[in-house]
Amino acid sequence: MSKRTKVMLILGAIIMAAGFVVCIVGAIISNVNGDQLFAAKTDEGKGYSYTFSGEEINKIEIEATDATVNIIGGASESKIELINFNENLYSFNCSNRLITFKESPDISSVLRFWESGFTFKGMRYVLRFDKADGEKVINIYLTNKDYVKNFSISVGKGKIMVEDLSTESDYNFTLTDGVVSMTNVKTDSVISIAAATSSDMDIIMKQVSAKTLNINAAYAELKSEALSFGAGKLNITHGSAQIDFIPASEYFKMNVKANGKLTVNQESFISSFSFEKLPEVSATPDTDSETTAPEIETITIDGRELAVFLTGDCFAGVSAPEE
Repeated sequence: MSKRTKVMLILGAIIMAAGFVVCIVGAIISNVNGDQLFAAKTDEGKGYSYTFSGEEINKIEIEATDATVNIIGGASESKIELINFNENLYSFNCSNRLITFKESPDISSVLRFWESGFTFKGMRYVLRFDKADGEKVINIYLTNKDYVKNFSISVGKGKIMVEDLSTESDYNFTLTDGVVSMTNVKTDSVISIAAATSSDMDIIMKQVSAKTLNINAAYAELKSEALSFGAGKLNITHGSAQIDFIPASEYFKMNVKANGKLTVNQESFISSFSFEKLPEVSATPDTDSETTAPEIETITIDGRELAVFLTGDCFAGVSAPEE
């Protein structure tokens, strides 16, 4: 063995030893600071947990593929959990009043870091021998005192579950297929669900109230209990919509066009139904009055092959036209 080779081997050993020491020091510092270096075991698999203050977060933006996202209120602390994701295939950031999670579909996309924004996370992930198995899940917990102004969630063929939240949040959900389930949710803002190419889509809403509800889906099965909203555009090309409607506004206009079965409080209609509740017009208007005209919300429900089952106390007395 030449002298040069020996020197190179010694230098290599020194560098490896130094790297090992740096790793140990880094692990100790991370442990002291409470930073999580590796995925921890949970009931749902392996993942990471990050706490945050809802008062400091304006928006949570998630782009994932075939994942389940749970947004849960009434928690003891506000935090986000990332479970069963491959660390090398996503980026996560929590700063500047914004939480972002973006999953890449494959390693080739990650390599185009100048396009996707992905960065190298360290050799500890490259050298991992175990793989992330199980359903990919993102859990977002919020205390009753915290709230996020805007949720923008895209999950591909996935699930979005929201429960026990009463805030002024915008909910913007995008799916290819899957499930959106909302239970005991109240917002003075917008709920928007987009599934433009769906073929297998379930939307379940129980005790949900919103200022505006927008749904755009190629196919969906909508089921609801005590669903309240002011304005709304429900455009479902194929499927069914069972709407237990409670008006969120005193005055509104509703127009339904559906070529499938159409009933209102069990009364059958053919293709279309119109209903309006408007303020009474005074026979002698007061020209000196400074009162503004009441707001009249508009609701449209459209579908090419959509069955609509509409119920609600506001439709009491409505009868189908005589044939």
